[in-house]
Amino acid sequence: MIQIENVSKEYQRRGRSVTALQPATLSVEQGEFVSIVGPSGSGKTTLLSMLGGMLAPTSGTVMVLGENLYQLDVSARSRFRNEKIGFVFQNFNLVPWLTALENVQLPLTIGRAEAAVQRNRALELLERFGLADRADHKPSELSAGQQQRVALARTLISTPRLILADEPTGNLDPDSRAMVMETLRECQKQFDQTVILVTHDSSIAESAERKLRITEGVLTEEQPRLNVASA
Repeated sequence: MIQIENVSKEYQRRGRSVTALQPATLSVEQGEFVSIVGPSGSGKTTLLSMLGGMLAPTSGTVMVLGENLYQLDVSARSRFRNEKIGFVFQNFNLVPWLTALENVQLPLTIGRAEAAVQRNRALELLERFGLADRADHKPSELSAGQQQRVALARTLISTPRLILADEPTGNLDPDSRAMVMETLRECQKQFDQTVILVTHDSSIAESAERKLRITEGVLTEEQPRLNVASA
């Protein structure tokens, strides 16, 4: 599913090199649920961004579903990301001028699915998340928990093989946090989707099958299932 080999990331800042991620090797199988923990600025989001095809590594290779992501051109990588990878963010990343329904439809709109298919699938997911009566509401008219449910529905509409979640429960109340985690576990257990979750919440991290830690750019495995090595 995922294989990264000697992947690192360095930035140039004020004339000097800053290492965000030390060379690391990691394998993740289809259907695994993996959490990544570590202090702010340790490299967690950097790693997640590279796995999602949004940030090219300084060195090493990133293989996802048999594709070497950074050997694809920009348009091919964007198409792959839209078809195979779903993202869940702490700040939801909803389009403010679109309704909940239109936000959920967005991946299928980009993929040029038939309008009726888009609408029916989006309404089905909104109903699943208890938001059928909010379909015509803009994000500013929804609570934080409702916005995250819309974001989850948008992620799931294209049935991605890989879900990357960056602090998806960080701004939520306890009930909404529980709903997010229940949904992600359902994706893994029922649909064999792979979930990689970045979190500061230790209780959420412990619920994953594997727990990785990044400290000062060094990747280690605290709760192993498969082989992970860092250089």
